[in-house]
Amino acid sequence: MSFRHQSGDLFQWRKKNASNLVELGIPETIVEDHHRFILAVQNSDDRELGWSADWVADGNTSTLLDLLSEQFTGVGWDLVGELERRVGKTNGQAIDA
Repeated sequence: MSFRHQSGDLFQWRKKNASNLVELGIPETIVEDHHRFILAVQNSDDRELGWSADWVADGNTSTLLDLLSEQFTGVGWDLVGELERRVGKTNGQAIDA
């Protein structure tokens, strides 16, 4: 699990992309709280709110994956993995269903 940039840069990235993240299916309550957002990306859910990756509309999956991939790479980011599975790719490769 790795960040492409330091935490300060991730904080700024999240703030800059907040409206896109919300539009693509991550609730504003999660996006506006840095720690909560990181946990949601790490765990692919927010238990307090009851949110999960299933809330992301199929039409937004690929776009949200591309956006999150700007910052989150490697193993350990369950939301990224779930979105990759939904668009049918793992580590940039197509997978057989």
